Amino acid sequence: MVLFWQRMNWLKSFNVKTGDVIWEAKKKCPDLIAVRADHKKYIRYSKIVNQIYYSYTNKVESFGIDESWLDVTNKGLSIKDGERIADEIRQQIKDEVGIAASIGVSWNKIFAKLGKAIIDGVDGDKLYIFG
Repeated sequence: MVLFWQRMNWLKSFNVKTGDVIWEAKKKCPDLIAVRADHKKYIRYSKIVNQIYYSYTNKVESFGIDESWLDVTNKGLSIKDGERIADEIRQQIKDEVGIAASIGVSWNKIFAKLGKAIIDGVDGDKLYIFG
């Protein structure tokens, strides 16, 4: 499978999608250079990111190795508090792990995922709030 974080928008211009197999992606984009995955490093970074999540809430639901749902609802928190928490988490991941994270914030998983999908299609540094 092909997974690109930083250059995905460029690859989209060739119609390369996350999940395309390498031969398919190279057919669409002949100049593509495939780099062998380092699964041990990926798992190590995933654990660090999950530790960051757990520093904000114990209600973390992992979905695969690189996606999680966090329930940060608490008495008196507003959607703006969710935005602040997302900004803090994104910055902490960038500072400690060196990667960009896109985060959707909403009152339920579906809309949070939708917000994250919009972020991925536009700019990983923007935050969209649904609620």
